[in-house]
Order: sequence, then C-alpha cells, then structure tokens
Amino acid sequence: MLPVYKAISFERIMTGGRTKPWLILAETDNYGIQPYVMKLFDTINLEAVIKLYQTFKQAILKLNSGIDIIPKKTYIAFKKKTNIVDIEIQDKTIKLWINLKKGQLNDPLNLMRDVSILKGHNGNGDYELIVSDIENLDYIVGLIKQAIA
Repeated sequence: MLPVYKAISFERIMTGGRTKPWLILAETDNYGIQPYVMKLFDTINLEAVIKLYQTFKQAILKLNSGIDIIPKKTYIAFKKKTNIVDIEIQDKTIKLWINLKKGQLNDPLNLMRDVSILKGHNGNGDYELIVSDIENLDYIVGLIKQAIA
C-alpha cells in the first residue's frame, strides 16, 4: 500500500519578516500519480492534522468502493461522477466542502456553514465545515454520504 502522505519538500522561507515552514504534501491518487497539495504553515502541528485527514479519508472511502481521490493544488477531491467532498488541510484543522447545492443537505445539527453566496472559496459545493477533531466523525460522514450520486 502506498503511503497516505509524504513530505516531498520542506524548507523555511521568509514571509512578512517571519520564517514559516513550507511543506509540500503528496497524496497518491487511484492511478499512482502523485500531484501535490502545497501549503504554507504557520505552525507545524502536522502529525495531528494529517492523522485527522487520514481518519476522514478512510471513513469517506468506506462509503463507496468507486470513490476516486483527485489531489488538486490546494485541496483533495473525493469523487465519483462529480466531486462528493473536497478537503483542504490547514494548520491545525481540515476544511470540508460538501458538493451539494443550498437546500439539498439534511443537517439537523446545523454544523455546516452555507457558503453559497461567497465567491472564491476553494472546493465545490455550498456547504463548508472546519473540523479539528473526530468528535462528530460519524455524523459528518453521514452528511458526506448524502452527496454520493
């Protein structure tokens, strides 16, 4: 089995008078290609956020055997015919976008944020959630399941 992620490059660069770590993560897609997800991190709490990503990744892949992983420059897309959910790895959290139009998601706990009127956000869909732990993992995966066509 190929690794879930690996650091291709790690260096410190100067931005705005501060030194920040620059890390390029590679996620292997279903075809063995390793495009990149490139991020500039303020803090290196990377092990925890990668573990969080891996937990969600495994749960999403268990929803359906035909889900493809398509790494993009700033996020990772989980796709069947269309994108189901997109995940952006951040400093201490992951950000999810569920690819459903406003009004199509049944979210009784109101965890998801409506981003239908926002322009220029990464990912696809009108619903966004920032996740810092696995407390609501089953519930969130249930929301993601609603986007599988």
